Amino acid sequence: MPFVMQLKYSGVFVPDQLIEAFYTNKEMNYYLANQTINKNKEFFDRADNLLENLLNYLDETKKD
Repeated sequence: MPFVMQLKYSGVFVPDQLIEAFYTNKEMNYYLANQTINKNKEFFDRADNLLENLLNYLDETKKD
């Protein structure tokens, strides 16, 4: 999560529910990981979850 930590320490607020981290190419070389990303269900499930959380967060902040 180095990128998120850079944001937080530079003063950019990143809510915890908008952070999703995992290894997409664990025990796999970069080339093969890119070739098989479309078959990685966990990646797309987490991306869907992250976007859902973002939309909910934006709805909540819009109400305030």
